[in-house]
Amino acid sequence: LPNTIDLVIDSAYQIGAVGDLPAIRGTAIQEARGRFVPEFFAEVSVEEIDDVATSPAIAGGADRVLTDETDAEFGVRSRLITGGEISLSQRFTVTDTNRTTFIPGEQTTSETALTYVQPLLRDSGYTYNDAPRRIANMDTQNAIEEFHRQSEAHLLEVERAYWNLYVARAVYIQTTHLASHGDRIAGQIGNREGIDADPVLANRARATAQRWRADLVRAQAAVENAEFRMAALVNDPRYGPANVE
Repeated sequence: LPNTIDLVIDSAYQIGAVGDLPAIRGTAIQEARGRFVPEFFAEVSVEEIDDVATSPAIAGGADRVLTDETDAEFGVRSRLITGGEISLSQRFTVTDTNRTTFIPGEQTTSETALTYVQPLLRDSGYTYNDAPRRIANMDTQNAIEEFHRQSEAHLLEVERAYWNLYVARAVYIQTTHLASHGDRIAGQIGNREGIDADPVLANRARATAQRWRADLVRAQAAVENAEFRMAALVNDPRYGPANVE
């Protein structure tokens, strides 16, 4: 029986199917924790302005006021368990314009920013933001308990099938001996039927022997059913019609 249990744990499809459930539920825990993992970001924007010069002095005598501005920002940010968000970023802005008020006409500026935003009401607080992780933990624990329940139920069925097979084989052996004795006794009485055996007794002996022979067929069918039941529960490739064990 211990060897059979080992085969069930290693090969049974039912155990494998219910065993995937805790792993699937466990991904929700990682997903909930992933909300607070720092992430890198980068943003680039390009803006082009082409306006009519309302005065020659605005664009140094040009008819149009042209401005090209490229803005690039990158950094790292992370949500906090309190509901806030903290970020560290670096911004570069490149401006090229013909405006006379913008001296020099081509400039690059940079800005380093450390930002912390904490909501006071909506989505704030440790309890609120930690709720998805706690719910995921409970779902995972429920999945583990369900896995235990279904695994124990399956192993119980395996043990029941094991002992049913044991009993079926014991009954088959006993019925085989009984049928052989019945055939021998019926033959002995039949041989003495014309001498000193009662014909009614001889017929009764033959009928009993046939009944025991029918019981033997049923016992053999019960053994085969028990073997196939065992093979279906274990799911080991070595368990089959040609080689049950």
